[in-house]
Amino acid sequence: MSSPDPRGGPAAGGAPRVSVVIPVMGHPVLVDDAIASAAALLDEGTVSRIIVVNDGCGFAETRDALASWAAALGRDRLKVVPQVNRGLSAARNAGIEVALADPVGPPDALFLLDADNRFAPGAGAAFAALLEGHPEGDWFYPPFDFFGQDGSYAGEAAPSALMHILANHSEAGSLIRTRVFATGLRFAEDLRQGYEDWDFFLAATGRGLVGLPAGRPLMQYRKRPASMLAASHELDSRLRADLRQRHPWLFQPRGLLAREAADFPRYALTAQATGPAVVGSDPALMAAWPAGELQAALFRHLGAPLRHHAPPYVIVMPDALRAALTNAGLLSGILWNIERRFARDPDCEAMTVGIAASDATFGWTEAGDAADAPAITALSPAIIARAAAQGEVPADAAALRAGAARAQLTLPTSIATGPAGDGSATEAQHLLAGLAAHPYRATLAERWDWREPGGARSRAAAITAPRQVAHGGVVLPFLGTPGARLEIGFTVPIFDQGGVEKVVLQLARTLHEAGHACHLFVIGGRPAHLHPDELALFASLSFLPDPSAGDWHGTPYLGTAEPSWGNPTERSDLEGLLRPMDLVINAHAAAVHKVAAALRRGGTRMASHEHLLEVSQYGRSYGPPMLALAYENAYDRILTCSTSLSDWLGAHGVPQAKLMPLVNAPGYPLAPADVAAALAGRADPLAERPLSVLYLGRLDEQKGIDRVAAIFARLAGAGGANFRLTVGGRPVVGGAEPVNWPPGTQVLGAVEGPEALTAAFAGADILILPSRYEGLPLVLLEAQRVGCVPIATDVGAVREAIDHGRTGFVVPEDDCIAAITDHILHLSQDRPRLAAMSEAAAATSRDWQQAAQPLLDWCAAIADMRDEASPEPISVGALAT
Repeated sequence: MSSPDPRGGPAAGGAPRVSVVIPVMGHPVLVDDAIASAAALLDEGTVSRIIVVNDGCGFAETRDALASWAAALGRDRLKVVPQVNRGLSAARNAGIEVALADPVGPPDALFLLDADNRFAPGAGAAFAALLEGHPEGDWFYPPFDFFGQDGSYAGEAAPSALMHILANHSEAGSLIRTRVFATGLRFAEDLRQGYEDWDFFLAATGRGLVGLPAGRPLMQYRKRPASMLAASHELDSRLRADLRQRHPWLFQPRGLLAREAADFPRYALTAQATGPAVVGSDPALMAAWPAGELQAALFRHLGAPLRHHAPPYVIVMPDALRAALTNAGLLSGILWNIERRFARDPDCEAMTVGIAASDATFGWTEAGDAADAPAITALSPAIIARAAAQGEVPADAAALRAGAARAQLTLPTSIATGPAGDGSATEAQHLLAGLAAHPYRATLAERWDWREPGGARSRAAAITAPRQVAHGGVVLPFLGTPGARLEIGFTVPIFDQGGVEKVVLQLARTLHEAGHACHLFVIGGRPAHLHPDELALFASLSFLPDPSAGDWHGTPYLGTAEPSWGNPTERSDLEGLLRPMDLVINAHAAAVHKVAAALRRGGTRMASHEHLLEVSQYGRSYGPPMLALAYENAYDRILTCSTSLSDWLGAHGVPQAKLMPLVNAPGYPLAPADVAAALAGRADPLAERPLSVLYLGRLDEQKGIDRVAAIFARLAGAGGANFRLTVGGRPVVGGAEPVNWPPGTQVLGAVEGPEALTAAFAGADILILPSRYEGLPLVLLEAQRVGCVPIATDVGAVREAIDHGRTGFVVPEDDCIAAITDHILHLSQDRPRLAAMSEAAAATSRDWQQAAQPLLDWCAAIADMRDEASPEPISVGALAT
């Protein structure tokens, strides 16, 4: 501790030395009050020096007052620093420099007192007590009372970086240790319209410095109808945006979520009204609370919301269901949808979620009869507060359900476990009734904080902090996958085992093997069909259940309509859903285009993965690549399934540096031993036997199913005994008319799973694909891998799969029926050529490790840059605010 200051005032041997800095501009009379209050502390020895910075004030009264005070106190005790007007921050900084250059030595701390304020009684004694009693504190922020206009201002009872981004709890009138300024920290002189003190203390927090509440007023604040602070409040939105740009570290999504989880858990999950609970934000990182603690926390928060936090959302569900949903990676998305409903519907006070069991289907819809017997019941802060404070409780579970919003969760039977009935609603009603009858309820009649909140906010507001990185949207409660290099989200409008979905699966498999964590987001209200081994590729599965996000009824661009979805609130919620991702790969989910730029500005890398141009009945191209052109500026990369589509996009203006062809490989993995076994088991093409001709794919117009029927009819007419004709696939709802197959055609129905698909391809000599338009069809690559020779129309990128005349045949779309039939007939007669083509087709196969290498390299570079630029990750549970 510094030695006593020999200048004026009663000796305070060994007491900390505190200098006061007072900037003056335009307060020629009021500054007398400020200096007089500081002079009283100077006389009692609790302040060692006063520095007054005249920031170019043009009033003669100001100059006269400062000269008089300097003469009265002595220029060694009060120093006047004149300067041309440079603004409040520059004036403070000038005073700080003078204080640090004190000939006696730098003081232990500074207090920055505005010229229209004054010290509170007892402030000097409090300085010493704070500095000596709390060596861990780098600055001390006080509550204070107003004069002029009545009022008061309470600071945060406990320091929190998360709450600090919502409101400034540290006014410039704080006691600040000199070591804060020794770091080089000063007030930003370009901030001339307000919030410069907020910026200063956020910067201090970013340097690892700690502010503590002073616990008592150190100054009195002159409150006037018009002031610089009042004016800054009118500019609030713009100034807050500026703060976000100045302190990006504080607004990193993962860091915000970690701070929230550590100190302000978002959810409480319990199975019984009076039983234990788990609390947290990320359902994979919940903390256990014993029985009764949830109720106690709720009453502490309701009684003193500025001091105590309780999870705002209480979710009742069986423990077994919670564990199953967590293990399957589903609970984060479920909680997001529940929170979103509460956030967007102020009248929604409870929500019931029923479960519909299915074979391999996942989905979320905000309706459904299954909610009549809910497995999950969610309670909002409003219904909890009414029960605890007013004793208003639904009469029974039926009454609770009757007033609740409803949702239906579709799950495979392997996950949809637990007792049927109304258990969660019953327990939720009992929980509310228990709050209404709780002995702590009487405490809510008392007011425990008499000062107005000021810089303090209700702990309930903590939930809005993560939303700041998503323009107010609800943020997915996900903190990260342990050990993952990147969190990579795939967005799709549908997941129904089509070609796009198969590519997503194989990219996810490849990225997973490279150490990244993949997440699946289904955008637009449709269900997802995944088998257990496919679900295991994704760390999480989430739904944006808005049907309008998947329609094509919006404004067209180059003949392709956008979704009608996309008002500001909808966009902010989708941004929040995707915000925890390091990289988003958008596979034809058109709604994602509308938030891609916002996500990218916030630090998420964006890639649009394009697969095919569709063709109208008039021969006009349309489809997702058109929208990729419209939003190209919002993406870091445009991925394509073929080089030809990449070339097309480049010809339409996409910079080459953004284009990344990931030329398709087979749509499911097959071990080399299994490939060898399939090839060895093929029927001898030279043997005297019927030629096996296969069509495998959707039974719709795009795939040319009418052409398949015509080709099969011609082959049957040319000698049906010479051919074995097989069709595998399923019709599309609302698609082509039923097909009349020639006699003897084997119709397999849907062929799913690697074993069934491999058996179908290995059992066929020829695969036909007379499509009207395509991308780079996976079915061709899957057939070739096991020696099946493809014959396809010359559409899309088919020529990138087939080397015409060597590994298969590519025919013009015009008169393709005759051309495909002729090739089959010729191969039937030329079995040695068929054998050679089969061998050549099998030799061309590649895998997804090769196909995805450009993406793997890019992801590795992103991860390396992030690791170099980012500080050590925040540890949940050991977070220092």
